[in-house]
Amino acid sequence: TQQGNFGTAFPYLLGHEATGIVESVGEGVTHPAVGDTVTLAWRSPCGACPLCTRGEPQFCPNATVPRPRVRLKDGTLLGRVLSLGAFATHTVVSAAQAIPMNPRLDPACTCLIGCAVATGVGSVLNSAAVAAGESVAVVGCGGVGLNVIQGARLAGAGRIIAIDRNAEALDRATGFGATDTVLAAGDDL
Repeated sequence: TQQGNFGTAFPYLLGHEATGIVESVGEGVTHPAVGDTVTLAWRSPCGACPLCTRGEPQFCPNATVPRPRVRLKDGTLLGRVLSLGAFATHTVVSAAQAIPMNPRLDPACTCLIGCAVATGVGSVLNSAAVAAGESVAVVGCGGVGLNVIQGARLAGAGRIIAIDRNAEALDRATGFGATDTVLAAGDDL
C-alpha cells in the first residue's frame, strides 16, 4: 500500500467510505430494498464458514465481493479500492456490503462506519482485546485514531493517551474519550 495500489492494478476507482441510496437490487435480493439508505462496508463475511459461525467474521476467507464492471473508453477494466470504488456516481456491491442506516442521519458521518469506525473500534475490541483498566496510547488522531480512542473507552480502558501533532485533533480526541493528550509537535515526549 505504500505504492498506493492497495493490491489492485492501476488504473482504479478510489473511494472506500460511502453512504448512498439503493437504486436497484439483483435477483433474489430481499434486503436491502430499493430506496433504502445504506452505508457500504468494504467486506462482507460469508456468515457460514467456521470463522464466521464462531464469531470471528473479520477473519472470513470467503468474503463476497462483486466483480469490477467499470471500464475506460479503451476497454480497460478498472479495479476498485477495497472493492467499492465509491468516488463514482454509482457502485455495485454485494447485498451484505450494504448496511441499512436511518435516512435522517448525516451521510458524511455514517459513511465513516464502513471503515474508520469499524477499523478503529474493531482493532481495540477484536485484535488488541483491550481489557478494562488497561492503558492505551494512540498515535495519530484522525478518523481511525479517534475510533481507536472510542473503542478503548468502550472497552473500559483506564488511561487513554492521545498523541498527535495537531492541537485541534487532540481536542477532538478528548471528546472521544482520551484521558490524556500529548502534542507531539511541541511537548517533551
